[in-house]
Amino acid sequence: MWTFEATNIGRVNHAEISMAPLVLLVGKNNLGKSYIATLAWALTNAQSLVLRGDGRERRPEWLKDFIAQVDRKEPAEIQVTEQLANQLIEYFNFELSENGMSSWRKSLHTTVSNRLGC
Repeated sequence: MWTFEATNIGRVNHAEISMAPLVLLVGKNNLGKSYIATLAWALTNAQSLVLRGDGRERRPEWLKDFIAQVDRKEPAEIQVTEQLANQLIEYFNFELSENGMSSWRKSLHTTVSNRLGC
């Protein structure tokens, strides 16, 4: 299990979410559940695109440093600013344009299959 913290995401001022095989986000309409769900999905599934070997040299430096910390099993934290978010979006867009949606779908399918034990 792992935890992430979100600050100023949509209407959510602050949330600390512990991920588990089943996470339920419950609340009234328009409180930010969809923002948190989207962020949780991205953090869980975008990993396959970020960790692919062929795109390593194109990663933003801060992302390379973060991944190195995680690989060394060190505590890792990122304060995602607008600038870092834009760099990450640019990186993902480039990877998707270069490798096509088929590689993205394949990596997501592999992630889901591995989690389901297929």
